[in-house]
Parts: sequence; C-alpha cells; structure tokens
Amino acid sequence: MNRKISRVFLLSLVLGAPIFSISCDQHSMIYDQINDSPDTIADMIKDSFFNSKQKFKDQTEVLKYLKSILSSYSYVYFDDKSIIKEKDSYLFEYKEVSRNEQYFKYNFKLIGTKYIKNDIVFNHDDYYSFDIDIKRQLELVDNIEFLQTESETSSNNGFAYFTIKNIINYKNFKVKASSEEFNYKNFEYNKNNKNNFIIELYPLYDIDYQFIEFLVSSDNTSKNTTIKIKNNYYSSEIVVLNKKVVETKWADKFTFKILNYKILKNIKIEELNNRFTFAKNFSINNLTGDVEGLALFKDYNGISKTHEFTINIKADDVYEQSFLLKINKINIFENEDKNSNISIDVENPRVLKMSKNIKNLTLISIEDDFYYDNAMFLNGSLVDKDKKSYIGLNEIVVQAKRPPLNNAKKVNYFLIDFDFEYNNDGKKEILNVKGASIDFLVDKWSQKTISIFDKEAKIEVVNNTPNSYLKYELDKEQKNINIYTNSSKVDFKINYDFFRKTYNIKNFENEVEESIFAHTLGFYVNNKDPDYFVQYFIIRDRFRETKKVVFAYKQENSNLESFTITFLYFEV
Repeated sequence: MNRKISRVFLLSLVLGAPIFSISCDQHSMIYDQINDSPDTIADMIKDSFFNSKQKFKDQTEVLKYLKSILSSYSYVYFDDKSIIKEKDSYLFEYKEVSRNEQYFKYNFKLIGTKYIKNDIVFNHDDYYSFDIDIKRQLELVDNIEFLQTESETSSNNGFAYFTIKNIINYKNFKVKASSEEFNYKNFEYNKNNKNNFIIELYPLYDIDYQFIEFLVSSDNTSKNTTIKIKNNYYSSEIVVLNKKVVETKWADKFTFKILNYKILKNIKIEELNNRFTFAKNFSINNLTGDVEGLALFKDYNGISKTHEFTINIKADDVYEQSFLLKINKINIFENEDKNSNISIDVENPRVLKMSKNIKNLTLISIEDDFYYDNAMFLNGSLVDKDKKSYIGLNEIVVQAKRPPLNNAKKVNYFLIDFDFEYNNDGKKEILNVKGASIDFLVDKWSQKTISIFDKEAKIEVVNNTPNSYLKYELDKEQKNINIYTNSSKVDFKINYDFFRKTYNIKNFENEVEESIFAHTLGFYVNNKDPDYFVQYFIIRDRFRETKKVVFAYKQENSNLESFTITFLYFEV
C-alpha cells in the first residue's frame, strides 16, 4: 500500500496539477479488477483533448467527447446507477470551473468504488482529481447583450461606460460609428470589471454630434448591437451651444444654452452683421449657462413677417459660434393664413379680425392710389387716395377685384402702421410700428362661364353725341345687341361688380375699315361712374355710307360667353 501511495505522489510532482489521493484507514481498497490506474486514464484524457482539433461549444459536447474516448474503459461510469455491482470501478465526476473566450476549465475526478458484501461502496477519500483546459468554440449568437444600451460622458472626460452580459461569451469586439461623421478616440473592455465595456469620445465642439450611435459586434455575432452615447465632454477651444436653430415669435422670449459656459470669459451675444441691436439685453444663468433673450430689435419694423437672423456668440481665447434665430411673424389678424400672404377671393369678401394686441391700424397703398390695387377694402375711413384708417375698428373687410389675369395683380403689397402691445417681464409695453408690410394673394375666383345678358350685367348703351339718335335692343336668344344710331360716340357700359369677375377678356373683332369705324382696345373703369366698366366706340362719318357694322366677341379661353354688337345706321 505504501509503495502505491509513493508512486502516485511521485507522478503528481512530475505532472503538476493532477492529484490521486487514497485514504489509508481500514477501508482502504485494492482495485484488483481494474487494468489501468487513474493517472493512466487521466493522461489519456489529457492527450486526447490536447491533440484533438475539435472545439467545444458547451458541456453537452464535452461530455459526449469524454464518453467516446472512455468507451473502451468498461469500469469507468458517469452515473452511479449504471454501475455493475459485481465489479470494481471508477465513478467519473466533472464540473466546469471557469471559462473565457478561448477555453473551458474543467475539473475531472475519478472516484473509486468497491463491491463489498453485495453492495457498492464509494470511497470519496479515494479519488484522483485533475484540471484540464478544453478548447472552446464560441457559439454564434445574434448579437451582444448589453445591460443598458445608452450612456453618457461626464463634463470632465470623454469616457462612456457600459456593461455587457456574459462578456466571456464573445471574442474580438469590434466598434464602428453609425455614421462617418462620428468618431471616437478609443474603446476597451475589462472582463473583471462591472463597467466592462468603455468607449472614449473626443471633446464635443458641435451639438450635431452630441448624440452618437455605435455598432458593436464580435467574431461570433451575426448582427450588430446599437448603443447610444450622449457626449457631455465639451470642447474648451470653441463656444459650444445646445442648438443650431432657435425658433420663436416677435416679442416673445427665446432661450438657448452655452454648454461650456463655465470655462468662457467675456461672453458677447450679437446679431452677426451688427445691423440690428436687441431691444433688451440677454440674461445668462451663471450656474447652468442658460441664456434668455427677447425677440425684438430696436428701430425695426419687420415684425409682420417671418425673418431669420444669424446670432453670434463670442468669448475670449476661443473660436466663436453662431446659431440661426428664426422669428415668426406676429399675427396681425386672428384668422390670417399660415403662409406669408393673406388669401382673398374675387367672389366673396373676407373679414379679418385684428389680434387683440394690434391697435390703431392704418393701411397704406404702395401704388399711391387704391385704384391701382387688385384688392378692395370695404370698410375703414379713407384718409387719402392711398390711405385708409381703421382706428377704433377691430376688423378689415377685403375682397379681390379681379382674377389675376389680364394684367390684374396676383399679389398685392400694402404698408401698415399700428401699435403693438407686448408683455415684458409682466409689464405691458407698446411698440409703435411704422411701415410694416402685409400681402394679399388673389387665389380664388369662379371658373364658370357668365353671359353679358345676365341680369347682373346691367347692360347700358349710352349716346355721347348731342342731337343724335340712339336706340338698342338686347336679343338674348341670338346673343346679339342691336344699336340703332347716328351718333359719333357710343358708350357700352357693363356693371362693374359683374364684369370684374371676368378674365382673359379679348378685343372685339370686326371687318370694317379703320377709317370708317374705330373703337378702344378694351373695357375701362370709368372714374366718374365707378359702378361700370365702359367700352368706347368712336364712329366715323363714313358709317352713314356703310349702314351696318358688326363687332364680335369670341369667348375662347375667357369666361365671358361669346356675343355680337350690331351697329345699324339710323336717323330720324
């Protein structure tokens, strides 16, 4: 027995780790039915795993391989229930001790069993134990599992920390920014650390790059895992802002933030080209870097329109930075359109309700006369031919004169003066606005065909030659007007409210020599009689010889139905 113990311990010293221990009490056993000693079996197992080119995914594959190489050893069992009682044997026990991405470390144990007095005796003090490294084949998985997929850096450094679940299940990590515009300084991982995956970012200089996405994978993943980092590690070389565009409304407050405010000195905020000066100084929160301003400039009257300005922020010893300040128009009217033009209709008047903070409004035509505008203002007091006052009123009633064809204007520009009330830190203030602009867009009119014989046309033929004869007949069925006359000048009048709704009006056609009969080129507004459009016909002396002249109006692409005017010479 002593000779056997000595041999085992000598082998242990030579081989290193494997230990075969035998108890020396009265139950010491001699396995005379076993051909191979435990160390011989252990050496065989070690050699098999070492020489094998196979890699193992899990314990199931390890156990399968073990059983295959031990299949010829009939006295080695993996389950105590399958042991044949009449034989001496070894019970083979195994357990995984540790693992990394390359190896499993297993502990194997051969426990001696003896058949004594019709029973199997396990001597757990009589065993041979050894550790072995087994080549690991990492399983192909979908992606890397993170405990959390979002993180952020501190203001002191660019490190963002993540935790990967079961980090030992992955091999050769790969990190790629989701866009070429993004970049990172370094990444590392430490399997023994709770925050085992770390990405280091460069200092932030542009707010567009504050949120960065990275794609993380490994050799044994089929898909990327997306992680997101908010970079709070701000550059000390340039002013860093939290916004590139700030949108507000005239006379409203607006805010933005200087992210690296604490390291900046002598901050100046101004409009880029110094064309305008803010009506109120900016206030800066010394703890947070939040900046508040009022969207008003001194001596600037463009508040009825949306405008954009570049605002510049400077500080000592760093590069300056700017953002776009978009100031949306104030609503002169509560029910005005969202776009820059106010839509008006040829058919129907539009009632525009003034906003409550608009007072004492005056409307001014840039044409120096409302007559030339393609918009009719149906209320208000006419102060001058180019100015209407709405002081004391709270609405403007407006309608388009004509469809924007036949040289009628589609967009009509006007100036307005008004008082604008706004709140400045709880105090009501009034801004006297001079020369702001407002635009009316003619974009609605009827497309249906109308007839000059409609009642609304109110046709009149007027004789403008004293001591002459004129009589006319309207033949609606034949769409003709017969004019019996010996007058040298005839006015053909159509009701203004009817005729202004026509478009693409053409000249009359006739086959008479110009020396016999002449007429004007089209219909005109008669300033003396604003309720009518007038067509002037001038008749030469030779009309007496001709006796009859027919003028034809052809509809073509206009909305006025075709008709004729027949002049018949007649005298009493």
